[in-house]
Amino acid sequence: MKRGARAAVVVAYVAYLATVAVLVFDPSQHAPGTSLALVSRVLRAAQMPVPAHSPLEVASNVALFVPFSLLGLLIWPSGRVLGWTAAGALLSTTIELVQLFFLPHRFATVSDVVANTTGALLGALLATGVLLPPLRRKRWIPPHSAGSPVSPTEPSELI
Repeated sequence: MKRGARAAVVVAYVAYLATVAVLVFDPSQHAPGTSLALVSRVLRAAQMPVPAHSPLEVASNVALFVPFSLLGLLIWPSGRVLGWTAAGALLSTTIELVQLFFLPHRFATVSDVVANTTGALLGALLATGVLLPPLRRKRWIPPHSAGSPVSPTEPSELI
């Protein structure tokens, strides 16, 4: 990745982490509902169906953690899918424990950890090209045929 592009991704990652911190550590009991109401308004404005509260909450929690590993792997490409998924699970567990012990008006749930971890897994799979191969390819030329076409990275190498 070029230097300028990497700097832009780092800035986006820092902004993302700051946004997540504000969303998850807001001591108000209305914070999650406010976020879901905003998502609902955006979906309605786009003339898309708005699911019931619970599926929307799960989908929002999944979507919240996709950038965590997606941007993280763009910044640190030597990472692995399982490593970033585990990091997402650890971050989500930490968030839920902080909410449980220090934010009495917030509700810590295991389902949030599962949804967030799923989002981290999806982001890692997107970044490594398992779900979208054109996003990330490893260029190599077999020793026996100089000038051979580009070959994508095997998904098993990325996990």
